[in-house]
Amino acid sequence: MSFLGTDQIRQHTTNVYISIYLATNQTQTIYHNSMNKCFTASVFVVLFLLNSFRLSAEVHLPKLVGDNMIIQRDTRVNIFGTALRVERVTVVFMNRIYAALPDENSEWVISLPPLPAGGPYEMEIFGKNTLKIRNIMIGDVWLASGQSNMEWKLEDKVTNHQIEIANANYPDIRFVDVKNTISAQAETDFESEGWRACSPKTAGKFSAAAYFFARDVFKTYNVPVGIIQAEWSGTPAEAWVSTTTLKQFPEFKDAAEKLDKCTVNLTELSTAYTTRLEAWKKTVPKIDRGYTGKRPWYEKKIKDEETWKPMKLPCYWETAGLGGYDGVTWFRKEIEIPRSEAGNTLTLCLGKIDNEDITWFNGEKIGETKEANQVRKYTIPGKLVKAGRNVIVVRVNDTHGNGGIWGNSADLKILSPYYSVSLAGEWKYKTAVDVSRMPKYPTELRDQNSPGVLFNGMIEPVIPYTIKGVIWYQGESNATRAYQYRNLFPALIRDWRAAWKQKDDFAFLFVQLANYKAAAPQPGESDWAELREAQTFALNEPNTGMVVSIDIGDANDIHPRNKLDVGKRLFLAARKVAYKDSTVVNAFGPLYKSMTIENNKIHILFDNASGGLKSKNGTLKGFAIAGYDKKFYWANARIDSNTVVVWSEMVPKPTAVRYAWADNPEGCNLYNAEGLPASPFRTDQWQGLTFNAK
Repeated sequence: MSFLGTDQIRQHTTNVYISIYLATNQTQTIYHNSMNKCFTASVFVVLFLLNSFRLSAEVHLPKLVGDNMIIQRDTRVNIFGTALRVERVTVVFMNRIYAALPDENSEWVISLPPLPAGGPYEMEIFGKNTLKIRNIMIGDVWLASGQSNMEWKLEDKVTNHQIEIANANYPDIRFVDVKNTISAQAETDFESEGWRACSPKTAGKFSAAAYFFARDVFKTYNVPVGIIQAEWSGTPAEAWVSTTTLKQFPEFKDAAEKLDKCTVNLTELSTAYTTRLEAWKKTVPKIDRGYTGKRPWYEKKIKDEETWKPMKLPCYWETAGLGGYDGVTWFRKEIEIPRSEAGNTLTLCLGKIDNEDITWFNGEKIGETKEANQVRKYTIPGKLVKAGRNVIVVRVNDTHGNGGIWGNSADLKILSPYYSVSLAGEWKYKTAVDVSRMPKYPTELRDQNSPGVLFNGMIEPVIPYTIKGVIWYQGESNATRAYQYRNLFPALIRDWRAAWKQKDDFAFLFVQLANYKAAAPQPGESDWAELREAQTFALNEPNTGMVVSIDIGDANDIHPRNKLDVGKRLFLAARKVAYKDSTVVNAFGPLYKSMTIENNKIHILFDNASGGLKSKNGTLKGFAIAGYDKKFYWANARIDSNTVVVWSEMVPKPTAVRYAWADNPEGCNLYNAEGLPASPFRTDQWQGLTFNAK
């Protein structure tokens, strides 16, 4: 709702005719600027009479509108709240008066004209009550969203975090945190501590990537910066998309429609879902071959062990031959216990498991955990520990997304005070429930991973607030469905822009997945590589920018501690995409453009390489090449101006090249002249691991 004109205010004040100055895009006023005192007196009289005629309402403000807030510069800005219907709300800001009437939902909004960066200012809002908002700054507002790598706080042992926090004295950088909330309906507000100015006392709780980004914006452009943090660890993209958009996807349509029709409150819905989920879980053991045979698979000796297949752990099983499989898988491993440990109590460490496990040692159950991705540690009673052959059996039930025994190799072991043996490496596995026989997993609202619930709970209440753009770090939770992400992620970008009604002016910057997990000794398939490829599809949307982080990850930690470079690269992208900074020649790393085949070599041409290409730390690495048989071999590669030439004696007639195509590709050292890393890519379109995963 736009502000009211002078004639409208006269009409709604029961024939009280007092001329007042209202904000417009014009510079005309009814008083000369030197008559501010007279103007202030007029404002006071108008507000006094408005209250006298009891036309005002009890005003309530959302968490975004409060002390220390940053409002977006150089564009129209919404200030909003709630009040009783058909009763006036009056706002005074920077010597201008605005008025609004709440709508049928008791919501009101006034629109401020474009204002330059500056502050601090105060705002007064009048109804039956009077509210004063202090220390307002006008600058740039960014929404920081995604999953845990965006959520990762500065104090969470980020590189040099103690020094960074101690020096974080930037009172004109402000953060507001949207508390984690799921909702079946579109919310109008969220739980929060409100806007907090950046200082050594507060900075530790800020998103590290967003903090480094905001600091560079502030230092470079000398404008106040506001960051709205709305992120949740481990969440998939579909949770952040509106039901309107989700209905365009057959795999999400049912869940979106059910969410729209939901009329019960969230607690009741979650309780009902839990009941259905427990019923589902009870049906699975009845069709689990590990239980239904003559001899259960948890026994020390079983008849058909030779039919079990090998799998190297730890890993997600989707990356080791079970792509797209959700269900029950049993794992077995034999170990030799020395005589010195026979009869001693041992500790079994299994790392992280997704989702649930039941674990046996020599046929006896020693532990069970239902929480996903928790490190498992079980006590093995001394009476079960025998000298010589011992057998560990783990039954893993994965309900959705990634599955398996994963995490760090160092966490997979058996130990006692004087004994330790690694369990990382080859295990035997066998699936126990065919996907076709699995009862349908409940798709109703269950948690923060459900389609649409985070858009309703954490994005919807932010939408009225005018922002400069979005920085986004997410994708890990969609890696097993990378082909789906090709369409889902661009749909999310369009969805948010439509919701904000900012169309293509809405800058959207995102971080490509970093390197993670064990390095592959030979070229192969990778769902994380497919997800990185899917992220590049979003670059077809206008005003987007992708930050490559393939060189700053951590093989042993999904949360790399180097968030400084992430923030710097996001800011460099912002300079190009959002700020249209003409001093920035190139803000992105080399991006695959095309290839040509000449004899036994393939020539790769790149975008974002106008200044040439370079190799860091010696000869180019990370390239693989294949012929029509689709078998890839490590390849030789050399730079030729802004192209790379790739070949191998093993492939005399090459057809395809891949670069950094792995979960954790080693030695990726192709950069452009600006020192930005090349994005992983492939030239082929051969069907990948996640092609059919939904």
